Amino acid sequence: PFWRHCAALPAPPGLARKLAIFQATGQIFREGEELFTEQSWLQVLLGQGILPKRYHPAADDLPQGQLQEFLDTIRNVIATAVERMPAHERFVAEHCAVERQ
Repeated sequence: PFWRHCAALPAPPGLARKLAIFQATGQIFREGEELFTEQSWLQVLLGQGILPKRYHPAADDLPQGQLQEFLDTIRNVIATAVERMPAHERFVAEHCAVERQ
């Protein structure tokens, strides 16, 4: 009952503003001493199915080559991280296995 009640409450003004900006432009920002980093906000928002309607207009100001280089760098960082990760089965066997009795 408590969480159902909370779900029906309107978002506080600061959160509502943050959500509106993200939904309109994809922009995430941190204010003051916020606990969440931009990456944490992104993970939470996307995990809750909250998606931006469009990208931030400032992206249109980047030269195409610079934008492509930036996206290629992200792709390479992700690919390198994936290559270094163990397969799911191996990770579970090494860290989550339960001894049979």
